[in-house]
Amino acid sequence: MQGQGFEYGGVKFTKNVPDDAIRTFVSRLSEDKRKDLREVVYELEDAGLITIEIPGEAPEPLAAPEPPTPARAVSPPAKASTRKARTRKPS
Repeated sequence: MQGQGFEYGGVKFTKNVPDDAIRTFVSRLSEDKRKDLREVVYELEDAGLITIEIPGEAPEPLAAPEPPTPARAVSPPAKASTRKARTRKPS
């Protein structure tokens, strides 16, 4: 059930989606990631499927959006030379 959670080692885990969504997500992780519970938990949190609360730790503030990157100055294309290409005269 969504919103349900549990505590383990003083850390509170809350599900943000139904169990089936979590199972499906985990089943699609690589075998290496599935072998490590910590990695699975991090992946679930990064995907927004669970929320992790650590007592005494303030929630992370939302990051301020990065300022837009100014457009790179693009120099105009070089003009084609109006000079004729030199051709060697046969000797």
